Amino acid sequence: GGASPAITDCVIANNHAEKANGGGLYCNYSRPVLRNCVFVGNTARGVHDVGNGMPYGGYGGAIAGEHSSPLLINCTFSNNQASYYGGAVCNYYGPSAAEMVNCISWNNYALTDGNEVYSGNCDSPDIPSPSLNLEYCCIKGGVTNVGGFVTEGMGNIEPNCVDFIDVNNPVGPDGVFGSLDDGLRLCVTSPCVDAADGEVAPLTDILGLVRADISDVNNTGSGQLLYTDMGAYELPVIWYVDKNASGANDGTAWVDAFEDLQDALDIAQDGEEIWVADGNYIPDDAIGQTASFRLTSGVRLYGGFSGLETAYHQRDWKTNRTFLSGDVGVLGDVNDNSYHVVTISGDASGILLDGFTITGGNANGDNDYGNGGGVHCDNGNSVVIQNCIFEDNKASADGGGMYCWVSDGQVTAKNCYFIGNIAGENGGGLYNNFMGAAISCVFYDNFAASGGGAYNDEGISPDFINCTFVNNTASSQGGGLHNITGSNPTITNCIFWGNHATDGNEIKSYEGTSSIISY
Repeated sequence: GGASPAITDCVIANNHAEKANGGGLYCNYSRPVLRNCVFVGNTARGVHDVGNGMPYGGYGGAIAGEHSSPLLINCTFSNNQASYYGGAVCNYYGPSAAEMVNCISWNNYALTDGNEVYSGNCDSPDIPSPSLNLEYCCIKGGVTNVGGFVTEGMGNIEPNCVDFIDVNNPVGPDGVFGSLDDGLRLCVTSPCVDAADGEVAPLTDILGLVRADISDVNNTGSGQLLYTDMGAYELPVIWYVDKNASGANDGTAWVDAFEDLQDALDIAQDGEEIWVADGNYIPDDAIGQTASFRLTSGVRLYGGFSGLETAYHQRDWKTNRTFLSGDVGVLGDVNDNSYHVVTISGDASGILLDGFTITGGNANGDNDYGNGGGVHCDNGNSVVIQNCIFEDNKASADGGGMYCWVSDGQVTAKNCYFIGNIAGENGGGLYNNFMGAAISCVFYDNFAASGGGAYNDEGISPDFINCTFVNNTASSQGGGLHNITGSNPTITNCIFWGNHATDGNEIKSYEGTSSIISY
């Protein structure tokens, strides 16, 4: 007893207490401080003691505080269960004095009493009752108070809906907690946005995002940062782009979206997002072939929207295709198209490009202007490109679809399609020098002198996982994939079929390579 641990930026998920209390955390004569924590899928199951007629265990699906005074700040509780009291939190037996500030408790369940938060003596009238103080919290149905002392301060709300991204899939599509697609992130329509006490909240959320003032949401919180969100996740600033928008064109909402993607790129800062509706977008940051969409460090770009969505998972990027086109010169004349449709360079890091079709790049210039017709990535760090189509791009040298040269960092491509791209030298679909991984990608009908589908340069060890190489062609070596001396790729669960080359139809590996091929 007497411990006061600090627990910050943690996900406590899918734990179970059998004939015990606190599925995620049990406190006994202690005062823990929890900030930016998520409790999801935890259970506390008890049994009925026939000897004294009392439950044995089953209190607090997420947290049970017995004779304790936990302080919970910006925590989110969902899908936790208890057999008896407090699906999310059970505060019981005095002199407990629990505090909850800026917390969300939603869709938790208790069999006996207090689906969300229970404060009381749990049918033990001879034991002193606990106290609970709440401020700026969102608790579905409110607190269940049985014989305790509950003080509801300022800013508490009981809306009909929280509007999570996906409350039924808290871990998100990537299956990893603590990432940008977590289902317990808030939609822009959530009443918990800009509604917390900014003086108490940590300066960043569980993902490291800074507190953001959403321009089209009324601030109902308090303190200097009165726009802080309730719960563990902060909704980032979102800039909207729709070439058919007819409003103020200031990027603050779909109706007032920027018509030009470049306007959003010019204003977006680290930690912010850009949502782009379907349509065709052409770079205009420069005149002529040097025009390119230059991505900003820490900014996440999502395409594939219809222009009505309030959460990015609602989009259909395959139906609402968002084209980033290099057709900057004479319409339909590929010879004067952008050298690179998209550019990632310098110390750019933490970039996400998701849901775009990148097409019409023509890297037909000198030096680096001859590499990377679709995307030219030079020294990007922690860059993820996913759900993108690289189609009909060209390079006179390397990387028709994508050129990746990273000396200090990692680039990952997930669920991408490389189709109909051409390179005069190496890597029709992809030229790779220190790319981290290609996961669930398709390389189809690409062409190059070497590495029709993809080309791995020396000294790298990329992963190709669940990828398909079909109908790619190399006039020289490696129709599907070419591994030069010193490259050591790991190739797992991949299909190579119907590729063509003078030497090595499917895979060509030079002497000195150490490829690991399995399944």
